[in-house]
Amino acid sequence: MKISYPTAGHMPTAMMRILLHKYTVRKNLDGRNGLSRIRHGFMKTDRRGFIMNSTIIAVLIVLLSMIVGATGCTPPQTVEYVEPDRYLGTWYEIARYPNLFQASCYGNTTATYSPHPEIAGDILVENRCQENSPEGDYQEIIGRASFEDDGSNAKLNVYFFGNIGAPYWIIELDDTAGDDPYAWAVVSDPIRLSLWILSRTPSLEEDVLNMILEKITSQGYSTECLLWTPQE
Repeated sequence: MKISYPTAGHMPTAMMRILLHKYTVRKNLDGRNGLSRIRHGFMKTDRRGFIMNSTIIAVLIVLLSMIVGATGCTPPQTVEYVEPDRYLGTWYEIARYPNLFQASCYGNTTATYSPHPEIAGDILVENRCQENSPEGDYQEIIGRASFEDDGSNAKLNVYFFGNIGAPYWIIELDDTAGDDPYAWAVVSDPIRLSLWILSRTPSLEEDVLNMILEKITSQGYSTECLLWTPQE
């Protein structure tokens, strides 16, 4: 059974937390090259300013992560181990915390991961969404992700500009044994600013979704802040 929840068009003011992560400069897939500007009053800038702000934000995430570690704040617990081959492929965004770089994304949001064609061991990242409305243009951003050297493959850094990466921590994951692709995943960061629920299918069964929400809650996350993504 598919559950209906409030979507981007019905996001209450209390959920308007500016959370920092992906979706920066995008290329319009209908053939027009240009900058997809942040809408909804968050930020409007030109390409140079946007890249500069993106870099500053990435630096802030790193600095905040260091502060969290120094002050003893507890980061989320990542999963014990991720099999990279099972994680590759296309993921549908089921829900997320509101964040700056997806402010203009209406829905139909996906992330596709594949082996990087030029950098051995890295992952090619292709994020895609439909902007503003069901009739909006599809936009995408392409970057790369690299694994941190902790042996779990659960902590990655995602790069869209230069060598400043945004943390991508896999905190919950389908634990079904075998070689099939993982069916669902939950992604966050060391300071708990971001949260994504991902699935291999456009929707999740009610019992699976409830289980995921219980796991998120047990890690100290609020599910009331989740923004549910339309997938059509």
